Amino acid sequence: MDSINAILEALNISLPTWAGPFIALNLVVIFMPFILRNFKIGRARKILQRSRILQPEEQIQEGRKALTVVGEIPMGLVAIADEAIRQGRLLLAREAVQRLISTGKERDHARRLVRVLEDDGGPGSAEELTLLLERLFSAGMREKALQRLDKGLRRWPEDAGLRSWQNRLQEDERTPAEGDAGD
Repeated sequence: MDSINAILEALNISLPTWAGPFIALNLVVIFMPFILRNFKIGRARKILQRSRILQPEEQIQEGRKALTVVGEIPMGLVAIADEAIRQGRLLLAREAVQRLISTGKERDHARRLVRVLEDDGGPGSAEELTLLLERLFSAGMREKALQRLDKGLRRWPEDAGLRSWQNRLQEDERTPAEGDAGD
């Protein structure tokens, strides 16, 4: 506190005695939403870590409880998915990733988690598959994207996002052929 006073004196700034507590209180009020969010995320992590030793049915209940604690907080869902993957609880991880995808935020984390879950048995939803298709297509792996899309359409034939990808890949297939025909 003395060093802050020394700096203020060097800058020729004098504050009344009540200004310090007033500023501190305002900072707490401003940062309270972030503090509470981090508290919820930490609480959900602890719930998952403690549930490791429980029976499978109880683990499922505790996983749902952790999801309820974080609600729709994107970084909380990322934390739950990461912890669930570490524990080998892939159903819980998939549910957390589904909720994360539905928020539309933290797309980089969602892609990373979908990749991890894909390595452990493939996408668990059409939304996860859509993120995977986006990644494959942007990496220039069109054939692999088509293979994944075919499997996904067999699993989720009515999904509009997958149909959109099907149209996009078909249009992409026609575009180079039309350019070659003009040569």
